Amino acid sequence: MRRTLRLLIVGLLPLAGTLACASVNVAPSSIKVIKAAVEAKLPAIAARFEGGTPSADAIYATLEAYLAANPEFFGATFSVEPARSGTAAGLSPYVFRNAGRFERKDLAQVPGYDYGSQPWFAEPRRFGMPRWSAPYFDEGGGDINMITYSIPVYTGGVFLGILTTDVGIDGRPAE
Repeated sequence: MRRTLRLLIVGLLPLAGTLACASVNVAPSSIKVIKAAVEAKLPAIAARFEGGTPSADAIYATLEAYLAANPEFFGATFSVEPARSGTAAGLSPYVFRNAGRFERKDLAQVPGYDYGSQPWFAEPRRFGMPRWSAPYFDEGGGDINMITYSIPVYTGGVFLGILTTDVGIDGRPAE
């Protein structure tokens, strides 16, 4: 029985992404194309932050330009390691699409939202490499179903923060 269960689980793992996309009415092929675009474009944005902790205004401006150039992406954040942010709450400027315009939100200021413990921040920080999240509902952030690609950013070999791109998977356009 244990072997049968293991074979069943191993056999179903490759289908997990397809099933997750199908459950929210997004074609897996569309998600695959968008994910490839995110993976190709986000490292260039990460390189802009490798010189040290930028101001919140500089982060917002960079993220807005990135999203304007990539209309298929829903949102993006550069979340600074809380201990390096210079504030008790941290620094996590987030830009996302809402009703045809960009909206700004500092996730560090959202009551009850601890960005440092969110999987999109904690996992790439722990593993030191880019990661895609599992599908989730982003309550307190963009408030939609999404997947997030996260890249750890370092300056001088020291962890600075996490840069992300969010891709909506609820079937509505990014706007």
